[in-house]
Amino acid sequence: MRAYGLDWPAEDERIARMAAGLDLITALWRTSSPLDFQGQFFCTHGATCRPAPLQKPRPPIWLGEARHSHWLDVIARHADGWNSVPASPARLSEKLHALRAACHRAGRDMAELELSLEVQVLVVPTEADVKSIARRIADLPSSKRGEVRPDILDAVRSDDGRPLHPTIDDWLVGTPEAVTRQLDAYLALGISHFML
Repeated sequence: MRAYGLDWPAEDERIARMAAGLDLITALWRTSSPLDFQGQFFCTHGATCRPAPLQKPRPPIWLGEARHSHWLDVIARHADGWNSVPASPARLSEKLHALRAACHRAGRDMAELELSLEVQVLVVPTEADVKSIARRIADLPSSKRGEVRPDILDAVRSDDGRPLHPTIDDWLVGTPEAVTRQLDAYLALGISHFML
């Protein structure tokens, strides 16, 4: 946004703007009459949404990762589905606990939310193939956005025969059988969608 000269307000304001935008969007979706809307950030006079959405009562709203309790509150209030960025089953369980608390605060049953996980996947016939491909990946230039994980690099470069999972515990990685077991752990947490 800064590249276009637009404001980048504090996180609390960005969250409030998103919530207000969702209030306006869902109000437009639900009415067939021109809408007068007065909110903290948005105001309309006789606004219409044409063509109207086909889904009734409205299209599903999916919201993603939440690192802040206010984001979780907006998810609990507005979302039909929630997507997590890659996380180990243990870390995902912590996130779901926080989301469950937000749903409780909002008086909503968390079972109403569809849950999704974005996750990298590496499935190959043998553990030796896993290590071979993982070594090639590790030799690529590192991302400027992430942190180098020495524990993963050590596991990838070792010849000790141990599988990479659970060292790489926020990926689906290994043989088909191993990845199936990893998927089962996420399914047990209630994940119904995977973005691979």
